[in-house]
Amino acid sequence: IVVLEAIYRYQVKGHPPREAANLGASEVGQAVVASTLTTVCVFAPIVFVEGIAGQLFADQALTVTFALAASLVVAIMLIPMLASLSRPSGEELSGTAPTREYKVFFLVRPYSWFLRLVLRQRWVSLAVALALFVGALGMLAGLGAELIPEISQGEFFVDLQFSPGTPVEQTAQRLESVEGFIEGQEEVQMYYTIAGAGNQTGVSAVEEREHIGQVLVVLGPDMLREKETEALEGLREKFQGLLAVDYTFSRPVLFSFKTPIEVIIQGYNLTALKTYADQIRERLARIPGLRDLKASTDGGNPEVQIHFDRQKLANYGLTISQAAGLLRTKVQGDIATELNELDRKIDIRVRVLEEDRRSLFDLKNLAIDVPNRTPVQLATVADVILEEGPAEIRRIGPQRVALITANIVGRDLESLVSEIDMILQEFEFPPDILAYVGGQSEERVVAFESMQFAIALAIFLVYLVMASQFESLVQPFIIMFAIPFALIGVAAALYLTQLVLSVVVLIGVVILAGIVVNNSIVLIDFTNQLRKQGKD
Repeated sequence: IVVLEAIYRYQVKGHPPREAANLGASEVGQAVVASTLTTVCVFAPIVFVEGIAGQLFADQALTVTFALAASLVVAIMLIPMLASLSRPSGEELSGTAPTREYKVFFLVRPYSWFLRLVLRQRWVSLAVALALFVGALGMLAGLGAELIPEISQGEFFVDLQFSPGTPVEQTAQRLESVEGFIEGQEEVQMYYTIAGAGNQTGVSAVEEREHIGQVLVVLGPDMLREKETEALEGLREKFQGLLAVDYTFSRPVLFSFKTPIEVIIQGYNLTALKTYADQIRERLARIPGLRDLKASTDGGNPEVQIHFDRQKLANYGLTISQAAGLLRTKVQGDIATELNELDRKIDIRVRVLEEDRRSLFDLKNLAIDVPNRTPVQLATVADVILEEGPAEIRRIGPQRVALITANIVGRDLESLVSEIDMILQEFEFPPDILAYVGGQSEERVVAFESMQFAIALAIFLVYLVMASQFESLVQPFIIMFAIPFALIGVAAALYLTQLVLSVVVLIGVVILAGIVVNNSIVLIDFTNQLRKQGKD
């Protein structure tokens, strides 16, 4: 566009097509090359950004870089050649074309008037710009920050957890009452429920628990953003009347598999982890804006725990390993042989009858074989008790952890993380317990730090390109000082749309900086040319 406009101006002045193409392209060629290279310098550092921001935008940065390189070749080589083959019509040369009249009247005249006013009141204009810039910085500081804006897709999940030990049949029955709540909502288009299945991808059959269920709710086509949140909050209020059920709401995740808030408690002792997890979750429940708090230590499974008495086992000539092996063989069984049937092999498992291992009383009466003596009952050498064991034992690296997750409603991630950090500092943890905020907050820190590095590298590269273009160390600073003032529009737009800072916003700021640099280079380059012609 810039090259075509320059060529067109010389054609209107009456220059031959080839001469107009040569003069116009030469006039703006350096500015076009410089503006394209500076934009490449803005986008190229994004390739080095780490974390989720790098995964999202590295390919975009490469695409823009290659597209700009191709457009530069077209602008300085193909466009002048094509423009030299034809000239504008008589109507365009006379300046009577409707499009040009529209452009002159609505753009050039008001801009020229405003520009003359600004140049007459330079110090006043600069003071106003600085005041707006300071106000924009204050506005940005109060916006808050998050990793990635929550994406509305018109659907969400409800994960429910009933009392541990609930059979899957009862879970399915109780989910029917939940379906009654959902079915009565006009905004719900469809839904389906799953009873007794793990809510994580790749859960094996052993890890599936019969007392949990999940409901996927799909809303109508117009139920996005605010309407989806209203429908979700309405269902959450109705679910509060359900007894003996824990529930959490969540949206389908596209970019990050971590919930917005994750408090990680490290330690070895499972009992201590559960105790601190319960205390911290109770404290976090008082924070406005946190919803669907859930701890990984919740919902333990009922289990039979057998504590052997070493002294009694020794009296019978047994070790704990031997006794445990005998017990496992009786309850779980061993594969004694295989039955060959045509091309199939069927395992034959040997263990005690089901009626002899059905209840806690039956287990206490199981016979434990003793070398050269009469078998003894299990209750003779061990305490058999019914306890609630952990539903899962999570680890991060080698460390056992308890995880407290939560969703955010009506607040930004940065302010909530600061408030949670203050709460964690109130706890006096023993030396073997460590608690900190992870999840998206960690990813946000990595992404923001990488973006800061990318922006700093982009500024350095842009300065080098402009210094070589203008053959001056001062004029590039004029352009560099113009870039921060673009934040005035950024702050106003974010404030009016009620958005917070995120990696998506930062990428937009990077792109905006490239646009500001392009405009500034074209303006300053042409101003320098007019000054060389003797203009004031």
